[in-house]
Amino acid sequence: MQQRSACDSAARISIEPWATHYRQIVADCDKALADLPADESPVEEKHQSALASLFVASSGLAIMLGGALETEKKNASTALNSAVALEIQKKITAGELIAKEALNSAVQAEIKRLTDAGEFVPKATVTQLCSEANTNGMAAGETKVRNEITAEKAAATKVNERKAVLQTASFPIPDTDVEKLLGGTDEEFAARKTKAEQRIAGLKAKGFAINSAALLTNVWRTDAEYASFEKMIGEIPALKSTHEPFAGGPAAGGAPTRMI
Repeated sequence: MQQRSACDSAARISIEPWATHYRQIVADCDKALADLPADESPVEEKHQSALASLFVASSGLAIMLGGALETEKKNASTALNSAVALEIQKKITAGELIAKEALNSAVQAEIKRLTDAGEFVPKATVTQLCSEANTNGMAAGETKVRNEITAEKAAATKVNERKAVLQTASFPIPDTDVEKLLGGTDEEFAARKTKAEQRIAGLKAKGFAINSAALLTNVWRTDAEYASFEKMIGEIPALKSTHEPFAGGPAAGGAPTRMI
């Protein structure tokens, strides 16, 4: 029974064809045991022990050989696959597996397909495009700079022209932000000048007599700055006339206008 158990265990863990052989031994043992007469004397113990040891040793050896064989098969398979892949690559490179003409034709066809699809650009085309981009970029940059210089000159000329017109009309000229206040489009300048004129008219209507060019430049300031200026001059009695301002002289019996 020990021999049968050992063979049964070996059959479970062995690879083919060893597993089949072990299963056959188990079957033979079962048949032999079934055929023994009921009154058959048992085998002597010393012989049974020796046979069992021999059978177990042979079984262990067979298992080891089977495992070694399986490992060798795996190693041989891996080495074979690597060797085959390497040999195929060599033959492709040498043009023996695929004809060089066919390979070149396939490569050229694929390059053309990628080029037509816009996924591949030849080096010559890239060089040409870079050169054109560089030339166009320099031209565009030069044009931009020239336009900016021309625009700056035109703006400066416009400011000087408007300043001359104001000076001729004895109209106050801003003392700060001259380019900003006297620049811009004709519509923008006209709007700023109209506001300055309205502020001067407002000062006259309120009785302020101001001849100081330095003070009158405030009529060009922002709304908040002009409001502060108007409040400040309102607190200076000397600026307030006692007659109709700019009417040609003081009213009868009135104090002379203080002009600052």
